[in-house]
Amino acid sequence: MVKEEKTFKQRVKQGTDVAMDWSKLMRGELNLTIQLPEEDKKRLETKLDAMSDRIEKNWRITQIIMAVAVIAGVVGQVI
Repeated sequence: MVKEEKTFKQRVKQGTDVAMDWSKLMRGELNLTIQLPEEDKKRLETKLDAMSDRIEKNWRITQIIMAVAVIAGVVGQVI
């Protein structure tokens, strides 16, 4: 019994990807415009402000924890 070899078709890639030209993105030439109704803009602004406040609070807590850890490390080395 002779086994047939499977043949595969191979696509030839031509030039750049048609769906997305990444060179424009890397050069900063990408522009994006989003249009929202005024009500949605206000809601989004409110949510972003609340999220910003939470992130700022969490960052301050993280800085305090890091400072305490550094101080504890120094005290541990001295003692």
